[in-house]
Amino acid sequence: IIAADGLRSSLRSRYAGHQSIHATSLGIESSSQENIENSLENHWEHTRGHREATKVENREYIVFRGNAPKLTAAAAGEDGSDSFQTWGCSKSMRFAAVPFRHADEDLEDDDEFESNSGHYSQTDAFKERQKDEEVWFATINDPVFIDAYKNSNSTMDAEERKKLLIDAFGSWHNPVKTLIETTPAEDIMYEMALAHKHNASPVFDIKTIMDFERWKLNRKNKGNSCKVTPIIGPGPGPILVFIGDSMMTIDPVLAQGFTMAMESGASVARSIERALSNSPAYSPALLRHELGERQVRRERRLLHLLRSTELVQRLAQPNGFAIFARCIVRPLMKLCPDGIKQGVFNFMIRYSLGLTGGERDSGGKL
Repeated sequence: IIAADGLRSSLRSRYAGHQSIHATSLGIESSSQENIENSLENHWEHTRGHREATKVENREYIVFRGNAPKLTAAAAGEDGSDSFQTWGCSKSMRFAAVPFRHADEDLEDDDEFESNSGHYSQTDAFKERQKDEEVWFATINDPVFIDAYKNSNSTMDAEERKKLLIDAFGSWHNPVKTLIETTPAEDIMYEMALAHKHNASPVFDIKTIMDFERWKLNRKNKGNSCKVTPIIGPGPGPILVFIGDSMMTIDPVLAQGFTMAMESGASVARSIERALSNSPAYSPALLRHELGERQVRRERRLLHLLRSTELVQRLAQPNGFAIFARCIVRPLMKLCPDGIKQGVFNFMIRYSLGLTGGERDSGGKL
């Protein structure tokens, strides 16, 4: 079973974390080492591991995302890439943009998408959507935005939010204001930054949890007369694997959530391919082994990203560290030569992707 039902995953909230080893910014941990017998008597599904696996943290800032039309040459960045990231000095303000460019060559023929006029990539509908754009995001913890987001009765509409966003970032360097102004208000995504405390490991025996739930229900209905306890241990399955945000929703400060979701889906497909190609017949044991090895690789990759995320979070959105960031970190960064800052930032991004040193395979191998 593949769970891809997002941040508020019902499968994660019900089955994840009962007995788990997982990645946090501090390393690979286990948060379910409580005695099984005691756990049964005190509602097994409410062990610390399960509570943390299902917990969603509010990161206390708002994220705006948008796709603006391609910048003109005059508005492009100094390095010619149009990519940049700028940190503000207050309210956790940050703005970043990356160009999104479509390949010029046609896609390979695919009968599933062919139309009477030929390959679907040649249709007007496809070409209309195939536009070069500037993908940007902005963060801010201004109470005006946060209160409006939390208040379901708020009358602030998309145009008003866009105007306030321009007021907040309009004095920043080019092309920040241009990117916001040229993005249609209704196309600007607006959401609270949320994250899971840690990732959800695969569940290799859902039946065990179902047996426990039945036992608990019978105990509730029959009282102390229900003396039979379920057997907690390895079983025949089925297997539940989490991908994307259901595996772990990560603080969006490094904007790698979509990348992680694509990697996660591809890694599951690769593991299934290995399990099926290495045996003449389907082997449940081999599939379990492949999915277990996959989890180790994904957690190494995730560990790099979590460490980088926490570092940037402390610098870019320094809740509780505002004075330190404003009075020490930011002045030092301004004095630091651009060449050094660029090198450090590039290394951090490569580290977050698992592409540095001896851990290269943890990021590059699915």
